Amino acid sequence: LYGPAKNPWNLAHSPGGSSGGAAAVVASGILPIAGASDGGGSIRIPASFCGLIGLKPSRGTMPVGPHAWRGWQGAAIDFGLTISMRDTKALFAGLRSIHSGAPYQVSPAEWQEHPPKKRLKIAVCTESPIHTKISDEARQAVTNAVTFLAQEGHEIIEINYPLDGRALIQSYYQMNGAETASMIHSIESGVGRSVAQNELEPISWVLLEYGKKVSAANYIQSLHVWDHAAITMEELFQTVDLFLSPTTAFTAPEISTDLQSDEIRAKMAGINECNEQESLAIISEMFEESLKITPYTQLANLTGQPAISLPTHISEEGLPLGIQFMAARGREDLLFQIGEIFENHQKFYLPPSYQ
Repeated sequence: LYGPAKNPWNLAHSPGGSSGGAAAVVASGILPIAGASDGGGSIRIPASFCGLIGLKPSRGTMPVGPHAWRGWQGAAIDFGLTISMRDTKALFAGLRSIHSGAPYQVSPAEWQEHPPKKRLKIAVCTESPIHTKISDEARQAVTNAVTFLAQEGHEIIEINYPLDGRALIQSYYQMNGAETASMIHSIESGVGRSVAQNELEPISWVLLEYGKKVSAANYIQSLHVWDHAAITMEELFQTVDLFLSPTTAFTAPEISTDLQSDEIRAKMAGINECNEQESLAIISEMFEESLKITPYTQLANLTGQPAISLPTHISEEGLPLGIQFMAARGREDLLFQIGEIFENHQKFYLPPSYQ
């Protein structure tokens, strides 16, 4: 309605998404906190692009209500974008809750007080989960963080990416298509008619058409991929406290950047003539260029583990880029601790309004 949301650091660049408007409001100094949601990185990506703190809590910690019990099969969760660890912790403590009928829950035992660990053990990986290029800035952001943490006495272990990122993202697309189809069918029931193609953005239309074709068997199989990933990561967190990576592989793209091509758009227009596998291939092509920018965030949504983006780096061109820490389910306390370590040592690069 009002044109693209813009990044307050440079108005030619995107603030990210999908909570990009919330990030722009906070980064511009209008408000120091704003609600946001995260189904594949939509809190952490804008946090990385806009120099903010972006926490995605553990699955089952945030209230959802009877119309969203299984939002994206637990991948999506609401929280906020902030500029201090104080506010992040206060928002988490104020919102977290358990509803006895909710399908996803974190045991209250997970919220017990944990004494801060004097020496954290942190696994580090900068390679792309999908084996694509990572910017020098993203690598430098992690390198600087590792140097600082080692100087502070924490143990750093370099690891290979622990999962097959391509298999993970395919399972994510299967969920996204099915959930989009379900959402639009619900809209159609509400308005009493079918939704026309010209009433939806092209990406939404393509997801709808693909979602209609996703078989129940393939959908269930995609959830098995999530469960395997969750176990793999929980096993990792039996040996380390945190998993560090870039939040995004690049700084915010310019708003004018075309993340698709005429060839891909032609395929999108003809998706209604394709079978399930052909449609999935079109979905993958449709998202490929944007995925290359943001390959790290989807994992925590699929596994249900908490993750936080911290604003610790500024690029040579003056744009922020975050680093991401993940922890075991229910261990937000470790994310708060690591955030406070950086904050207390003045390692955050907040937007100019807050400097």
